Amino acid sequence: MQNYEFNPDKNEFIANYQKLKSGKNMSEYYGVSVRKIYSYAQKINYRNTLKKDISWKPQDKEEFIKLYNQLKSSTLMAEHYRVSKKTILKYAKSIGFRNEYRNSLTKEEVNYVLESYHLKKAITISKELGVSKSLITKTWRINNLSGKTCRRYYINEDYFFNIDTKDKAYFLGIIASDGCVYYQQNPNKLKMLSFQFNIKDREIIDSFLYYTEAEYKPIIKNKYISLQINSDKIVNDLEKYNIVQRKTWIYVPYFIDNQLMWHYLRGYFDGDGSIYLCGKVNPSNWIISICGNECTMHAFQNFLRTHGIESYVRLDNRKEKYKYDFYNLIIRKNSEKIKFIQMLYHDSENLRLNRKYLKCVEFLKLYNERHPN
Repeated sequence: MQNYEFNPDKNEFIANYQKLKSGKNMSEYYGVSVRKIYSYAQKINYRNTLKKDISWKPQDKEEFIKLYNQLKSSTLMAEHYRVSKKTILKYAKSIGFRNEYRNSLTKEEVNYVLESYHLKKAITISKELGVSKSLITKTWRINNLSGKTCRRYYINEDYFFNIDTKDKAYFLGIIASDGCVYYQQNPNKLKMLSFQFNIKDREIIDSFLYYTEAEYKPIIKNKYISLQINSDKIVNDLEKYNIVQRKTWIYVPYFIDNQLMWHYLRGYFDGDGSIYLCGKVNPSNWIISICGNECTMHAFQNFLRTHGIESYVRLDNRKEKYKYDFYNLIIRKNSEKIKFIQMLYHDSENLRLNRKYLKCVEFLKLYNERHPN
């Protein structure tokens, strides 16, 4: 908005205000703040001028009634006639018109409304059935379907049907470590994929949305960002790779193509792995660790061994107590850490968490400084 003394022609201002109808529209038209619009209107006593205006009336009363019966919305009527919603309601009252909706649905209509919860907006369904939007949302709410009025967003639902690319393998690893699937408690029992990260790791979710061509919007709350995908097809495909409900303690890695397995492992590492310095600044004090259930850690240990990388598995000593124990896969030797990093990040551009990748680069730089050729 421009910041200057606002002093337009009075008659032109009044004519524009009567045409544009709102301070916001006037603000955009004149390129000044809404506050300046209101201040100038008060300065020229524009409110008193309005009281002398003849009340608004449409040119055709019958057309007004016919259109209102079609649109079923004072808001849409206001947009059509370019007047305020209050003006529409006032005129409707003056001619004795009542915009009435049915206050109930047939059994078949209720079933249709419930089936359409994840597919259509409430306003769309209300127009189809000739009822109010509030009746649609009320029907959803009493059937434990509450929240947004539209739940269906596009995503490539065949994405996980076959893990045949490095991006699919990477995100399978992400979901195996930090994701979960479950059946929602509603009449349709729709399945959902969900995962959550610290907001600083948003790049993972943005990358997932890109590769799956998804139109879903991430949910940001406090310091976390999460994504919830409603799709029976995706969840059913993930179950083929041992991604099931309450998988934390029962998950067993699904071994895919040997080359793609490293992309999968990098995804798991970005979810539940870490590289950190323990003690003085020395390459030997850097530790690579992956966390999970005991079966998963031993499976990863065996996989690394086939690639000449030695590691060991130990009980996790976290203070929080769970029903079952967590375990850590640890890599301590410098030579093993170097091989692991080289294999893990080979051909990984655009499919890695840069925060952890830079930590690995920091370790390699320190090692090369301490051990020049």
